[in-house]
Amino acid sequence: MTATAPSPRDTVLWLSEPRFEPYLDAAGDHRHALALYVWDGTLAAACLEVARDVEVLLRNAVHRTLRDARPPNALQSWLLDGGLLAPREIERVRDAVTLARRSRRVDTEDGVVAALPFGFWVRLFGTRYEELWRRTLRTAFPHGDGTRHQIAGLTNRIAQMRNRIAHHEPLFNQPVLDRHDDLLALASAIDSGAGAWIEQRSRVRPTVRARP
Repeated sequence: MTATAPSPRDTVLWLSEPRFEPYLDAAGDHRHALALYVWDGTLAAACLEVARDVEVLLRNAVHRTLRDARPPNALQSWLLDGGLLAPREIERVRDAVTLARRSRRVDTEDGVVAALPFGFWVRLFGTRYEELWRRTLRTAFPHGDGTRHQIAGLTNRIAQMRNRIAHHEPLFNQPVLDRHDDLLALASAIDSGAGAWIEQRSRVRPTVRARP
């Protein structure tokens, strides 16, 4: 069964005039604006595929690095170490523990790591954690330039794009290929093979070229 494209009236009813207006302004007429809107959603999905792979790679690299740096007789996980993490991050860990329990997942370290939001990992590269970076965290990025500033810049820009997608904001007027390069650069700083694999699978560049 072939779906019928919505009429201008239906488009405004379904999407709202303020949300559809940027596409209409960019495209000039309803038909082209609707095509741009559909394409924009496809581009968002392609970006999220790459972001998913890179986020999993990032959190696992950081977790492995900080976990393995603990002394063998450590009494608690790095995730609950108030001497290592700021109160805000400790609170996010506690939230993740609660979420893991509510989801009926075992609240192991791995389960908590999976439940932590991307913003948690981004904040680990802020100035508050410069000493942690110098002492331990930099080793999670053996192929980077060795500076916290590089990883902080990459993760902050990626977070902004993720938030934009999460709120269903347009991408057609954004530097998507630059953010795609940021994702690949972050992955490659951790593991060059992983970065190449993610790039090979990515649908972002072909989707950008297919813009209506």
